[in-house]
Amino acid sequence: MTLWKVDDKFASELMPKFYDGLLNQKRSKTDALADAKCVMLGEKSAEPGIYYQHPFYWASFVLYGEPGASSRGLLSRPVGFVIVIIVVLLLILTAASRWRNKEKATE
Repeated sequence: MTLWKVDDKFASELMPKFYDGLLNQKRSKTDALADAKCVMLGEKSAEPGIYYQHPFYWASFVLYGEPGASSRGLLSRPVGFVIVIIVVLLLILTAASRWRNKEKATE
């Protein structure tokens, strides 16, 4: 997705680099787009006076939707997984404690 109308020639050079990183190199969408932009930053256009280093060419390309494996959510990160386990254990302990207190109250 782009934030503004883009130069077709630049897009036709950027997109193959993006999809090469995504499909052939098995990179995340975020990394593939960032790498493709960096490659294009170092290239000059075949047309005189046009330099791809200007943000007009590359800054409009953004990801829409899920960016990839690097940001799938809490459970994909070790710290997030530990937090979920701790919360589940606390819920189980709280439920057991309430059940025990209820048993004591009925005796």
